Amino acid sequence: MKEVLFKFIFFTFLLSLGCFTKDVPPKSYDYVFNNYVPLNLSKNNLGVYYSFKNHESYFSTHNWISNNLYIGGYLGSNKNDKLLNSFNIGYKTNINFIKNCNVVYDFSLSRIENFESIKNKWKKISIIFDFEIINLSYSYLTSKCTDEDIEAIVKGCINKNDYKNSYFLGFNLYKKINDAFLIDFGFKKTKIDINPFLSLRYNL
Repeated sequence: MKEVLFKFIFFTFLLSLGCFTKDVPPKSYDYVFNNYVPLNLSKNNLGVYYSFKNHESYFSTHNWISNNLYIGGYLGSNKNDKLLNSFNIGYKTNINFIKNCNVVYDFSLSRIENFESIKNKWKKISIIFDFEIINLSYSYLTSKCTDEDIEAIVKGCINKNDYKNSYFLGFNLYKKINDAFLIDFGFKKTKIDINPFLSLRYNL
């Protein structure tokens, strides 16, 4: 039953590729990225993620709690001294219609906040095609509209009860340095820009 559900989600993703809002500024979700490491490379790890685009660093963790289920998250701050944090949970399916590829579904909640209030929050669902040392991904994001979105006439934002949507494509390349350390290099591609990154992780 679970596999049927995840196949349905997969084909819904494919059918809806051309229907998403295109004009949400990518800067508003620069801090949102996929936090995923294949099980065959690392079961549990801690690491540092660095974005070359916005020159920001994040402390991250990723932990497999079974052969199919994992949890993770990351924490950092931006140039305005606001706290950036994210929590994600994912499920690796047994769908095998692509040779030597695991299909993974990842769900996350990412936020920018200060001590007074949450300034920005994105929900994300990703489909990840895991080829062990390389993975390709498609991520769909949604967030409630803010006053700034309404003033900027962001598509779909008529009032604060509306939602804005966006997406990005991802590429990751993994390389084990030794039994203790792992490098993850890749990029996040939006409609108008590319955000390259580098992550160094320590196996626990």
